[in-house]
Amino acid sequence: MKGTAYLLQATLIMLWWIGLSVNSNFYKAFQFQGINSNAFNSFFAPDIIVVATLSIIRAYKSLRELEFVILGGFAFGTLYCINASILTHGGYLATAVMILGLFYNLFLVFQENVFRESQSNNFVINGFKTIVQIVCVWFITLAFFPWLIIQAFEQSANPQIGIYFSIGAILFVLFSILGLISAFYYGKKWQWHSTTN
Repeated sequence: MKGTAYLLQATLIMLWWIGLSVNSNFYKAFQFQGINSNAFNSFFAPDIIVVATLSIIRAYKSLRELEFVILGGFAFGTLYCINASILTHGGYLATAVMILGLFYNLFLVFQENVFRESQSNNFVINGFKTIVQIVCVWFITLAFFPWLIIQAFEQSANPQIGIYFSIGAILFVLFSILGLISAFYYGKKWQWHSTTN
């Protein structure tokens, strides 16, 4: 599974650079005002060699050291983008993508420490933690990140709230509740199974 995650990462990085080279609007959306294109394009070789190529190698060869080198590459790029956003007051989409990539790699390297099975039998506390996690993930993916994309492409940020939006929102809430209920019953079943064996 981890190998597939690194292969996906390498593919996305290469597709991102292809998108930058073939579409000027896509390229413009990731720019930092005041930083010329040569400075931006200078990240091509490090991205392809350090992050993409090593991710492909890691996908097929389980080397823990490679994971840390890739993580270091992402950390450097992320700190550069954060600093560039502070200095230029722009490039927020590029910075957000790099931060997401950094957290993705932190998860890949330290996943056994990040997520663990809850030791608590209190379903109210576990349910509350799950709800907080769901809200955070959906806020980032369905609100914050789309807003950044809209801002980067300089589009109008006024969504039309009609019948389809309402239906989608209702289905979204219902399926989220279904997911919570499924997790609750799976947890009870697992707990019953572990106590009877």
